[in-house]
Amino acid sequence: MAYLVNRNPPARAQCLHALCKLSGEKFPDRCEKFQIKDIKYDPSALNIFKHCQNLLVDEDLGLSYCPYKENPLSEAGCSLTNGVEEDSTKSKEASNTVNSLHSLGLFTREKNGINLTELGKKFAETEINTDEFSRVFRDAALNSGLMVGFLGQIFNEQNQSFSTSDIYVGYPNTGQEKMLVNGETIVISSGSEKDSNTRTKSCLLAWGVTAGFFAPKALAKKDLNTLQDYISKKSRNLQDYVLKDFPYEIFESGFITARPLDYKNLTKSTKALRERNQDEIRNATLSVEPKIRNRRLAIILALSICFKKNLQLNYATFINHLAKYEDFFVINKKSFEEIMLDEIKISFVAGIPYRLAENFMVVPLVGINENELLIDAPADVVKAINEYFNE
Repeated sequence: MAYLVNRNPPARAQCLHALCKLSGEKFPDRCEKFQIKDIKYDPSALNIFKHCQNLLVDEDLGLSYCPYKENPLSEAGCSLTNGVEEDSTKSKEASNTVNSLHSLGLFTREKNGINLTELGKKFAETEINTDEFSRVFRDAALNSGLMVGFLGQIFNEQNQSFSTSDIYVGYPNTGQEKMLVNGETIVISSGSEKDSNTRTKSCLLAWGVTAGFFAPKALAKKDLNTLQDYISKKSRNLQDYVLKDFPYEIFESGFITARPLDYKNLTKSTKALRERNQDEIRNATLSVEPKIRNRRLAIILALSICFKKNLQLNYATFINHLAKYEDFFVINKKSFEEIMLDEIKISFVAGIPYRLAENFMVVPLVGINENELLIDAPADVVKAINEYFNE
């Protein structure tokens, strides 16, 4: 199940490498499932510190500690996973890390547990910051729907450089989509917040540098170790990037994104709204969340079908088709067409970037693994989407 990555620690491939090594040592049988708690930092058991090459030493305290933890005595231990003794509110850090490793194809996360993949094992066996390290991580990065969509935005610009300010990574912001609740007009919150977009983008930029796709313009002529030093910083603020070994080939062949977002993860978590005391917005958004997921699924699946059939998607007629299934896709009839013009951007987040052709035609640049996309998708909704291609 592929999730949106919205935390910064997984940006550091060195840290992911150490966690893959730990997982391989603790669970050498790749078919053996484990849980998130099994890889959290536990000072009393085999833990990531055995494999981490970033640790600092505090000679006064006589201990090694994670450089990304301000307090050397923190029971959290590792910034990538936090610890078994850490407050439960911090457990989402470990979950986000596992989500990142699943997106990269280094882990497979399913409902019954997690396991290290063959690619994850291969990555763990590479020497850190070598050409082989970058080559294996390149293969991993091209599994990720988030990364493929990110690369698609860069590819569409047809330039040898880009600014991070020109790239958007997150759930589409559909403007002022409204619904009436108990006589009051409520604006639905279905798009990513700015801070989430920034964190996700920062992670993808770091992955792309490690994979050799691009580099900060100011560091473009530096060696891999220097680039990794930059990626490993607590904050990275360079905005201008140049292309290096950019993977043009994935947009010129029958490439399939292996780990696109799946159905349940086509909408954001609404927990943050509750934390900010926006109960009315949260409840309204939750009430229509299935329709938001369904309409995003419809866009992605339709583009996937078009890619397989070598077709262009007539987006205007497709919107009209979806409008016939109001119970599945439509929140507000009057604004549905306008909203769908924004929602198509979900394709870049999910891993099936596109380009626009003439006459409102949409051309998918890659295909996607539909088995991953359709996890938990309602069969009747999928049938309604497919009906478009039978008309």
